[in-house]
Amino acid sequence: MEPNRPASNPFFVDYYRNPRRFSFENQVAFLVESVSQHDRIRASARPGDVFVQDYSPYAHMGVYARVQRELGYLSASQLRLLDRLAAEVEPLLIPPALMVYRRVDPATALERVRNRGRPGESRVSPAFVIAIVRQFERWIRGWNRSPVVALPPEFDVMSDAIAFGRTVRLIQKALR
Repeated sequence: MEPNRPASNPFFVDYYRNPRRFSFENQVAFLVESVSQHDRIRASARPGDVFVQDYSPYAHMGVYARVQRELGYLSASQLRLLDRLAAEVEPLLIPPALMVYRRVDPATALERVRNRGRPGESRVSPAFVIAIVRQFERWIRGWNRSPVVALPPEFDVMSDAIAFGRTVRLIQKALR
């Protein structure tokens, strides 16, 4: 699952203090961490193993970097460089057999961010969260590397056994 962001990304807190100054470094750190996590999964995989990656290198470029550019935190040349870096890394990735996408409304996403209590994130703006939610919806509509199971926002798979069971059945059906 997702690591402790301030510990795994040295630019995380600085980004929230000054997103225009630290967006590029923050995005590079996120991309490197997600690729490293993916590589650890790949290195330990044996035939028949099932892995779940909570966040992916694909989402960093398809969602977060795009929003950073949209908000003016990344320049066009910085985004092009990130795209080039991602294009170089992508052949090393194993596309997922299934993408599970959990929809969320902006108010719930903002509440989750605030409840996490990470240093710096308390400053996140509603406009930023709305932009992320919208970009995730655009990104998942264009996802074509594997089947997608899109879960409705009310599915709380972490604390609702019925929603968890429904999710498992949807995943099993999609993988058949």
